[in-house]
Amino acid sequence: MLVVLLPPGPVRFALYALVGVSAVIATAVGQWRNWPARPVAWLLVALATICFVVGDLVSLVVTSTGPAGDGSGGAGDLLFVGAYVAMALGLAVLLRARGLGHRWTARLDGALVTVNVALLSWVFLVEPTWQSLAGLPPAVRVMLAAYPVADVVLLGGALTVAATAGRRNHAGRLLVAALGCMLLADSYVQAGRLVPELGSSLGVAQGLWLLAYVLLGATALHPSVCGLATDAEESTESLHPGRLVLLAGWMLTGPALAAGQHLADAPVAVWPILLTTPVVIGIVLVRMMVMLRRLTDQAERLSALADTDYVTGLPNRRRFADDLTAFLARGTSGRGTVLLIGLDRFTEVSDSLGRAAGDEILEATARRLRHVLGRSAVIARTANDSYGVLDPTTTTTAAAESVASAVRAALEAPHELPDLTVSLDVHVGVVVVPQDAGDAAGALRRAELATAAAGDRPGRVAHYVAELGEGSQATSVLLKEVSAALDAGQIVLHYQPQVCLLTGRVLGVEALARWEHPERGLLGPASFITAVEQSGLIGPFTEHVLDTALAQCAQWHAEGRELTMAVNLSVRNLLDPALVEKVETALLRHRVQANLLELEITEGSAMVDRRRSAEVIGALAGLGIMLSIDDYGTGYCSLAYLQRLPVGRLKIDRSFVDAVLRDTGSAAIVRSTVELARSLGLTVVAEGVEDDETLLAIQGMRCEAAQGFGLGRPVPAAQLLALLATIEARLPLLLGADGRSVPNPRVPVG
Repeated sequence: MLVVLLPPGPVRFALYALVGVSAVIATAVGQWRNWPARPVAWLLVALATICFVVGDLVSLVVTSTGPAGDGSGGAGDLLFVGAYVAMALGLAVLLRARGLGHRWTARLDGALVTVNVALLSWVFLVEPTWQSLAGLPPAVRVMLAAYPVADVVLLGGALTVAATAGRRNHAGRLLVAALGCMLLADSYVQAGRLVPELGSSLGVAQGLWLLAYVLLGATALHPSVCGLATDAEESTESLHPGRLVLLAGWMLTGPALAAGQHLADAPVAVWPILLTTPVVIGIVLVRMMVMLRRLTDQAERLSALADTDYVTGLPNRRRFADDLTAFLARGTSGRGTVLLIGLDRFTEVSDSLGRAAGDEILEATARRLRHVLGRSAVIARTANDSYGVLDPTTTTTAAAESVASAVRAALEAPHELPDLTVSLDVHVGVVVVPQDAGDAAGALRRAELATAAAGDRPGRVAHYVAELGEGSQATSVLLKEVSAALDAGQIVLHYQPQVCLLTGRVLGVEALARWEHPERGLLGPASFITAVEQSGLIGPFTEHVLDTALAQCAQWHAEGRELTMAVNLSVRNLLDPALVEKVETALLRHRVQANLLELEITEGSAMVDRRRSAEVIGALAGLGIMLSIDDYGTGYCSLAYLQRLPVGRLKIDRSFVDAVLRDTGSAAIVRSTVELARSLGLTVVAEGVEDDETLLAIQGMRCEAAQGFGLGRPVPAAQLLALLATIEARLPLLLGADGRSVPNPRVPVG
């Protein structure tokens, strides 16, 4: 502003020189401090700034005609030419660095802007300037007319760089503003040749030039300058109304210019408009074709993403259902097998070990499925912890169950993750189409029912049969009600006796959760435990069960009946770093001795993270708590591994115990398990004893304890003591025991 106000003279010249030199210094400092990518581009910009400043100073000293020189080819004009060349090269380096030169959209947009700006520049700047300089030599006329054209070219390049750098890149805006000031300054000088009143005062042009220098220095100093030389992200096309209006506006530039000149009674630039308008229309049409092509590609990519699981890259449930529908539509050739594979406790493992570990397990599972099933099978991830398979090569139930067993064996192999090994149980539901289901929805629904049934079977593979029904929406409803039920105290405990087979006495009970549902009545754990685990409430749920069970244990102890209390833990409980502290606090709160508490864990939970499981189990055992393995025999946990854990008891799964009288294999498994466990110093409890014959068979195998409906069903605490009296009045005679009171070795005498 001072330059404009000060009269020509030494002070004005000194101030002009000071601002120009400061801009050069700022450019150098910014280059050194930020050290942007592609430094050669900013070296060229710095060189252009130096040439502009020195050229201005030379023009002021030698010719006193203003910052644009007089076009005489003197030192000032030569420096300006060098400045424009250096600036153009710098912008070219930035454009190349941002990868804009090879992109059709950038090329077309640049061509569109260039043609229209060239038309406007010719009509309003170049041609009037050329006519006003009619008395000068042609070389001088060309040089003076070229200044605004060069400014337009530089401004277009800067606009392209800044537009792709994003709204938050302030350095790009500063660069555009600097080159815009140069264009205004040169336009003012050229206008001064046509309007003498403007030409008499060059202070405005000099002020604009100085502002351009300041902005160039600010561009180099701003930290966002580094982003101007990085590769530009591919922009996402959209049919935004503003974009379409802009394209239409560029097409109408020529006709609008002709109409404006005609209305102003000015000569119409016929030939420039006729030459440029068809070119602009052609570029716009090609640009719209490119836009539509990119929109089509984006729609296809979005469609693929909508049908793809982002973790494994497999099709998702929707795509799997579509593929299954298309497969069944083939008629007689649409025969095959649908497998639905569930990963037990995957949610707990993922929550405990972190999402990264969970994603690694999911990816490894997908790779194993591809390896086992081959290229002919369609594999999809149908839910957070399940996979769907369509195998067109397997068309019989026997073959389908064989494939399902092979899949289960492959997926249950341990996953080697960094710093730990993780194993998961797998259960598989089998549906043969179209004989079991004629449509995709029915096949998936029945596969889900078969998968749920597989979780309770020894082989963990189940083929759909009509007896399984058609399912319901109960699970999703329960999932929403679990939290409220826990808060309302609807989760209660029933207690099932554990009987010593040496004496017929009841030595302990197992606490089993029940839900007193206000509408559906009393629900067993199979109806809601999965919902509890999926809702993330397994921690508070287990704390509630443990607290209730210990309170009841303390009450029985006060009444003179010392019974051990068994409570089940899930894998998520076992991986909870605060579990030991919570258990110890609960024991102290209810004043229950640690040796009266038994915590049951499944084989799979002990195998999820062996190192962490061993640490937690060891800490719990250090408190004096009995640790037992529940449902032993349904997993793959070896006795050799259990020997390294401080567990004291095995509970043989009911599927083996129930079959000891009719299946020699099950009887051999139970007998060998009892013998091996005894050799390792472990006691054994047989679960699922349904009748006296099974009880006597188990006793003959030297099993220490048993529980099951044949001994006593789970009952509320108020009914337990009466049940114990009935059991202890009947069993000593049945078992041939002498009826003498044998103390529980885990309960201190006296």
